[in-house]
Amino acid sequence: MSDIIVERLLDSAAELFLERDFHGVSIRELAQRAGTSSGMIRYYFTNKQGLFEAMLKREYDRILNILKDIINQEELVDFVDTMHRVMQVYEKNPNFPRFIVKTYLLRHGPGTQIIKDFFQLEKRIVSSWVRDVIAQGKVDRDANAEVVRIAFMSLTLLPSLMIDTLKESYSEQGYAEFRDQYVAIAGNMVLGSVKPRSRNKSKSTS
Repeated sequence: MSDIIVERLLDSAAELFLERDFHGVSIRELAQRAGTSSGMIRYYFTNKQGLFEAMLKREYDRILNILKDIINQEELVDFVDTMHRVMQVYEKNPNFPRFIVKTYLLRHGPGTQIIKDFFQLEKRIVSSWVRDVIAQGKVDRDANAEVVRIAFMSLTLLPSLMIDTLKESYSEQGYAEFRDQYVAIAGNMVLGSVKPRSRNKSKSTS
């Protein structure tokens, strides 16, 4: 039962905090949305800030778990599949990518440090992985881990920020078709940029 209450509180936090603003949401409102009492927030998370941070960690962990799956793959990353999975995480909570962008633009407020810490962790994971796959010959030796990471993040975030508009334009089914075509193009663009390239050895001239 306790796990169910915690998940309900995290779900209500994701809906309310990301939909509005940290200071515009009350503990009472969070508890009501979760179908429980304010005391449960204090019991499990100490206060509103604790619930807010736990919600952010849960959302970021979903992305981090995808990255870990990628790193554990033996073959070269399927960027199309990976982009599809990341965008599905954003689709389940469309306010999350908006929150990421807003927090980065404002550079202050609740959650800023958590986002910075997560991005640093993500940067270390991706950089370490790129070094490994370069050494294994799976990725071009000139591949820049940070450029690949930012390109991937941008390509997945942008359509996620526009999801409401896209669904209005294409309908639910039309959006799904659009997304599949989008990730096919964007994923193959990233893949093409990191594939090992053959280099002609310079011939010595007499």
